Order: sequence, then C-alpha cells, then structure tokens
Amino acid sequence: MNPLCKYRSFFTLCAAFLVWGAPVRAETLMEAVEEALGNNPTLDVAASRFEAARHEQDMEESGVYPEISASVTLGRVYQDNATSRGLSVDRGAAYSGYGEGMVALRQSIFDGNETSNRIEAAKARVRSFESNIADVRERLLFRVTSAYLEVMRSRAALDYLKQQRASMVSYHERILAMVEEGVSDESEAQQAQDVVIVMNGLVNDYESALKIAEADYKEVTGRMPGESLVRPASLRVRIPQDLSAEIQAVISSHPALKAAEMESKAAKMDLEAQKAGYFPDVTGELSYLRSDKKDVIGGEVEDARAVVRMNWIFATGGEQEASVERSSAEYRGAQAQLEELRRSLEKTVTQAYADLKTFTQKRDLAVERVTLNEKLLSNYKLQFESARVGLLHLMRAESQLYKARIELSDARYRGLLSEYAVQAAQGTLDRVLMSGEKAEAARKDKAQNESMDIKSAESVPQSAEQTEPAAGQSREE
Repeated sequence: MNPLCKYRSFFTLCAAFLVWGAPVRAETLMEAVEEALGNNPTLDVAASRFEAARHEQDMEESGVYPEISASVTLGRVYQDNATSRGLSVDRGAAYSGYGEGMVALRQSIFDGNETSNRIEAAKARVRSFESNIADVRERLLFRVTSAYLEVMRSRAALDYLKQQRASMVSYHERILAMVEEGVSDESEAQQAQDVVIVMNGLVNDYESALKIAEADYKEVTGRMPGESLVRPASLRVRIPQDLSAEIQAVISSHPALKAAEMESKAAKMDLEAQKAGYFPDVTGELSYLRSDKKDVIGGEVEDARAVVRMNWIFATGGEQEASVERSSAEYRGAQAQLEELRRSLEKTVTQAYADLKTFTQKRDLAVERVTLNEKLLSNYKLQFESARVGLLHLMRAESQLYKARIELSDARYRGLLSEYAVQAAQGTLDRVLMSGEKAEAARKDKAQNESMDIKSAESVPQSAEQTEPAAGQSREE
C-alpha cells in the first residue's frame, strides 16, 4: 500500500470515529413548527387568497373615482350624406382623409349604492381571508404537533416492545433448555413461543404505525423527523378546569368563526348590491371631440359637452329578480354555514375537553397498573427463587409489566396531545406556542447574559480573603 492510501485510510477512519462519537442534536417541537410554517403549501394557498381579496377590494374601490377615456381614429372614408348632397351638384358623395380624437371624463352620481355595497363586501372578504389565514395556521400547527407527538409515542412504544421481545425470547430459550433437560413440560415451551409470536406481531404493528407517523410528519414539514425529539412542555396550567361557563366566549373568538362571520357579511352586501339593479344609474360626463375631413362631407367638427345621463334598464325576462333571489339564497346559506360552524366548534371544544379528562384518567390508571405489575413481578421473582412458581409465570408477569408500561407511555403522549388539542379547538394554539417560543428565547438570552457576567467576574483578581476556602470546606469543593 502506498503512503497516500495509508494516509487516506487513516483520515477516513478518524472521520468515521468523529461522526460516530458526535452527539445527536435533539429536535424540538418549535423547530418542526418553523419548518412547517416555512415550507407547507397550505399556508401559501391561504395567503394567496388573502392577497387576491385585497386586490379585489382595490378594484371595487376604484368605482368611486371618475373614469377617463380617450380615443383616436385615423384613416380614409367614403361618405354620402346630406352635407355632401347639398354642396355637390354632380355627385352627392366624396372620399376624404379622416381624423377624429375624443377625451371624456365620467363620474357616477347615483347607482343605488351598488358601488358602496360591493366595496363593503370586498372589505368583509379581506377580513374573512385574513381570519382564514389564522385558522389555517392553527390547524397546521396542530397537525405538526400531532405528527411530532405521534412519532415520539410510536418510537417510545417500539423501544419498549423491542426490549420486551428480547426479554421474552430469552425466557423462551431458557424454557426450551429446561424442556431438553426434562425439568419443564413441552406445553410451557409452546405457550412461551406463543408469547414471542404475539410480541413479533406487536412490534410489526408499531413499526408500521411509526412509518405512517413519519410520513405524516414529512407531509406537514417537508422532511423526515430527527433521530432525537424533545418532549414538548405541558399546557395543563393554561387550561381552565371548567369551560362550560365560558365556552361561547371561547368560540366567538375562534378565527374560523370570525372568517365565517365576515363571509356572511360579504354575502349580505352582495345581496344589497344586486338590489341596486332596480334603480336607475345617473352618470355625469365631460367630453370633448374633434373631427377633421373634407368640407364636402362635413369638414371640421368640434364638440364639447357637459351632460348628465340617466340609464334605467328593465329586464323583461326576470333577470334582475333572479339575481336578487340568487344572492338572497347565498346569504341564507352563509348564515346557515355560520351556525353550523358554531355548533361544530362547540362540539370540538367539548370533545377535546372530554378527551383530555379521559386520557388523564387512563394515565392515572396506567400508573396504578404499572405499580401493581411491578409488585406482582417482584413477588413472582421471590416465588420463583423458592420454586413456588415456574419460569412461564415469571415470563407472563414480566410481559404484563411491559404492556402496562407501554399503555402508560401511550396515555402520557395522548394526554399531552389532548392538551394541545384543547388549545387548537379554542383557536389559541398559535398564540400559546409563539408566547412559549418568546419565553424560551428570553430565558436563553438571560442565561447567556448571566454566563457572560460570570466569565467577566472570574476574570477580576480576587483578594486573599476571597481566595481562601470557607471553614470546613476544602479547595477541591
């Protein structure tokens, strides 16, 4: 081997050891949230609709201001009119070069409040889409939290199950050895093998559940979860014990309900705008026209006007009435959707509270069950040492303990998720997470400042009295 290959192999081996020995950086929920807010297209769709609604409002507001129009026509014409016939004896027509220019300013004076109602409808839709962005953000944050906690729950359960499977396989091998020695019966080995088979099935199920959870996480954040995830903080202190007295106030501030209310208002304004079709349109107009052609067919023309026009259109086929009825139906539908959403939100909040209480009780019961099975396993170990119970009983007792621990782990993660679900149902998850992020940033800044103060204090020379250890305290302490 030449020296270059030796050095290359040496550096490759060192790099491998450095990578292997490097600590895995833990990923937090806020990092997953920031990733989702920056990469998820759902929020971009909501933002684009809000932007389009703002431009629609600008378009409607332009109807308040006057319109300016200008036109120019150049060419050649052939005309036979009263002027040419009056001036020409042998021919009542003529060819001529033709030029015409006109500029006009028109201002709506009265349109049955159609423009103002359409402006109000556009403003309401802007506020609706703005609230919709907040609602989409709330749902996106809960999806991130749900996927994050589901990955953690599946990983924790899978770790327990793999430990349990290894332990059960060890028990099975010991029982097989006892059967070969004639100490145990073949039926015990078969029962132990059945426990191992059940464990393999559970491991397979949780591995599948973990893949699904990771796929959900990638869908919402755009990447796979990290190798190590940090358990999010509990939100229990932010949840009131009884929500029945203030549930309506909570629902009324939900961004989804605000969006629906603004959409209902926009539908009402559209209805009022359609009713303006029953009234005449009054428009003021200032115009100036100048035309130039041969005198034989009219000559130069100059026309300046300041007029008021009134247009009143009646649709004999019932178009106006039909448009009003259509807008009325849409308004009633928006009102019904608003009430439907209100009831749905009330159900969601109530169900989230019920789930929180249910998983809290399950967690407490799981803690009792783990404690009970730990005592049972301890007693079985003592009885096994005194030959009062067999190895199969010990195996089953340990299996029950592992199952109880898995149930406790699941209950804790689902209880934590239900706390976030309550905040999401109230429409306050975004505010809670962002305030938590600000508090964490402030805590880190404070810790960094304190660290800098400590370093600066350590750099100052101390007096002899300060450098001496206190009475009863060694220098090493």
